[in-house]
Amino acid sequence: MVGGAWPYANGPLHIGHLTALLPGDAIARYWRMRGADVCYISGSDCHGTPITARAFREGVAPVELTAHYHSRFTKTLERYGFSFDRFGSTSNPEHIAFASDFHRSLASSEYVEDRDAPQAFCPRCAVPLVGRMTVGTCSRCGSTSRGDQCSSCGALQDPATMRRAVCARCGSPVSVGTSRQRFLLLGKLAPRLREFLDSRAWPSNAVAPTREYLQNPGDLAMSRSIEWGIPMPGLEDKTIYMWCEDMLGYLSQSLALDPAGFDELWRSPESYHYLVFGIDNLLFHSVVFPAMLMPGGWHLPDQLVCSEFLTLGGRRIATSDNWALWADDIAAVCSPDLLRWYLLAHGTLGGTADFTVGGFLDAVDSGLPGMVNRLHLEDRIIPDTYLEETFTQVGDAIAEGRPDRALRLIEDFIFQNPTAHALANLAVLLRPFCPETADRLGAQLGVGNEKWEPVGVPSGEANGPIFDMPDARALHVLEARATSKEPGPVVPFNANTLLPSGSRR
Repeated sequence: MVGGAWPYANGPLHIGHLTALLPGDAIARYWRMRGADVCYISGSDCHGTPITARAFREGVAPVELTAHYHSRFTKTLERYGFSFDRFGSTSNPEHIAFASDFHRSLASSEYVEDRDAPQAFCPRCAVPLVGRMTVGTCSRCGSTSRGDQCSSCGALQDPATMRRAVCARCGSPVSVGTSRQRFLLLGKLAPRLREFLDSRAWPSNAVAPTREYLQNPGDLAMSRSIEWGIPMPGLEDKTIYMWCEDMLGYLSQSLALDPAGFDELWRSPESYHYLVFGIDNLLFHSVVFPAMLMPGGWHLPDQLVCSEFLTLGGRRIATSDNWALWADDIAAVCSPDLLRWYLLAHGTLGGTADFTVGGFLDAVDSGLPGMVNRLHLEDRIIPDTYLEETFTQVGDAIAEGRPDRALRLIEDFIFQNPTAHALANLAVLLRPFCPETADRLGAQLGVGNEKWEPVGVPSGEANGPIFDMPDARALHVLEARATSKEPGPVVPFNANTLLPSGSRR
């Protein structure tokens, strides 16, 4: 199972989303080429305060906002060649039913407890405050933080216990009362979670923050005093905390996709599960999700593929701040495969990176795309043992969740072997990363590229450039437009034309 993080359906997809999601597509495509039975799952996250905050600004219902962006997501992801077996949403009936049943069962666990807890409240707006409905000071690192999670240190936040917390809508200081909530006892689960962490060979950027957090984790409220969401069984005036139901989408959509194979996928120790996401989602995937799965004996995550932040103009890309290069805008002036290559080869698996159009164009020209477009082919055959070793090394890098390293190996292979035989094998090696380009090249050369195995000397020739080059001027215009403004609320869409009629409120 390959699970890709579920983007919030509160705005278009941007290059930061693509950076975090693309490694999962490369992994899924690779294992399919190896003949594995792959279940590649993701979807739109349609609940929580990121959704209600945007819907409030636009004056539309959350259900209409999320329906619009879910539809846009599916088109954008198809445009970029994502090969999901199922891309669902947290508002579809099968997910709601599964999440409700899951939490109904989880409630009887020794690791779950209902109790009265502090509840933030805005006296001016006269509403309970949860998640991003508050801003304040992080209780761990002291940085300015939203009420759900600190963007500086990643610590989970509680609006009722944050320092200097104010209502995000009106700026009034919060008042604190009490409310009945359901808690996941992370403190009680910590020894099991630490043992689980020690059993996994996760990347260092996932292990270090997780280990630090598990030194003294607080219990997590799995319910919220907010109307928009899935009702919490047994606490019918509460809804399930968005993070405690959206990750269940990996299960609910697996079940919807293949009911007969569900138990084998989620109960068998023979299964292998990847979770692929951005660093700001780390603790939810490395701590909260396993903690929810443990009481029921579900299969726990085997490998985490965790991308760091991609910045634009030195600032973190964020939909809610309208600070982004949008995926559809780039696809209109640049081959999606070319951006796939760049974000996989020069993305953020190895650390935070800043995206600039100049850097992108330089990398394209000096890297694999420019190299293969300029190849002067030599007439020689590559030894079978060398090819087999190359395929093994590239495949191992993909399986370990490092497509960036795999692409460096491919680039070295082509640089050292500028031959028609190498080009034929490039049609296979490139397929997990740039599927459209690889398939076109394979068709021109007359070689099959569906299986992860070396191929012989091609019967055909490549016609024209292998990679389509971008419109550099148009990309610079997009970059200038995106970075010429201060971050602020996302530009509103025209709800009267993009949403169903009568949706304005």
